[in-house]
Amino acid sequence: MSIRKGNSVLAGTITSHLDDQLSLVSSNPVKNSTLAAAFDRTINYDNISNCLIEVPQDVKLEINSGSLIIKAGSKIYTPSGANVFIPYVFENDYACSSWGTSSGTVAVAWAGTYYDYVTYDQVYSGTTAPGAQYSFWYDTTNNVVQLFTADPSTPARTESLVFAIIKINNGAVTEIQQVFNGFSYMGECAFVLPGVKGLIPSGRNENGGLVSTLFETDSVKIKNLSLESSILCFLNENGIGGYGVNKYFEDSTRPTNFGQYATWYNTTENILYHTSDSGITWSKRHAIFLGEMLKSGPGYNITEFEPRKPFQAVDASEADYVIHYQRPTNENGYTWYRLYKSGWVEQGGRKSATTNAWTTVYLPIAMENKYYQIIMQPNCPSTNDPLYTTERISTVDYPRDTTRTTSSFAFITHSVQGGSSVENTWEVKGFAA
Repeated sequence: MSIRKGNSVLAGTITSHLDDQLSLVSSNPVKNSTLAAAFDRTINYDNISNCLIEVPQDVKLEINSGSLIIKAGSKIYTPSGANVFIPYVFENDYACSSWGTSSGTVAVAWAGTYYDYVTYDQVYSGTTAPGAQYSFWYDTTNNVVQLFTADPSTPARTESLVFAIIKINNGAVTEIQQVFNGFSYMGECAFVLPGVKGLIPSGRNENGGLVSTLFETDSVKIKNLSLESSILCFLNENGIGGYGVNKYFEDSTRPTNFGQYATWYNTTENILYHTSDSGITWSKRHAIFLGEMLKSGPGYNITEFEPRKPFQAVDASEADYVIHYQRPTNENGYTWYRLYKSGWVEQGGRKSATTNAWTTVYLPIAMENKYYQIIMQPNCPSTNDPLYTTERISTVDYPRDTTRTTSSFAFITHSVQGGSSVENTWEVKGFAA
């Protein structure tokens, strides 16, 4: 699976309610009064397309003294029969404080007046119950979530969609790993929640400005991925689609040598295309690129789904700025960081490592998720050092999934010489936890 970006177009934000799809030209005045004020906030952005622009933050959580606090105003959806999803809004803060002596990663759902949780890998979906103790099951036939406790054959009660993945240690909540805002998944099913908005690339106008179609999901949309392996996902007003694609390109030139299936965002035309015949023919797609969904294969549960974040355009009064920083010194191991008001963080430092051995870097600022950018470079203290000759340059590898966490990552430095210590500089960029 691959994602390639060439001259990609910036994403933008237009926050407005749409009763119908509207085609907008970014370089022309907006005459619809509902949209005009919101469009003014993005007046400095001429390249806005193929992106999420708003994801409702319905679920607001925090940790307090080992308890998970569901904040007042949070909204959670409960499947309740064919095409029915009932929203539950918390009028007051609710403390989830009873976790027994459990430890591990768990999925949390709401049972109407109380919360329930099961081990993260005990969440299922399908037409038949899993027959597993202490599990959640999304019944795809009847559109209902059931909790099974000690008796795996009889449901104990109905539940909401899973709204969070957290870590607990000896009965105390220690980390919120994922909050399902805008999107959720259970077993092999993915859900898009109401109020998700995006800009579908729809060409250019006569002046060369981008034309985008705004959409908004008006209800919970379900996608059953039981027949899929890991896929790159796309989104429109009807929900998530995969199109059988496992390669995605953003470029001004047509991609080649990718196999049978691919989706290509033509940044020159501002059109999304799809091919299923190795690029012989390309068909237009009415959708935006959403992100990657990981599954081990057909019949396996979704293990990860991290949609792309909506791009937020700001005006001058909302300009981002550094609120906390650390300069690199000998005392702190030449570790530095810059934390911005928006939560964006840039951090880096030096790390010595024995060649051909894994070394862990611990981040001074924890990241929101593990999909942050890592840049590494072996230092070259002397051109006479045999490790750093132009013929024998060291390389740095870092796997995305096996060693990376929100607070650390591991790397290995290879050298044809071997047996020496190599100093590397590292830099990490992304949003802080």
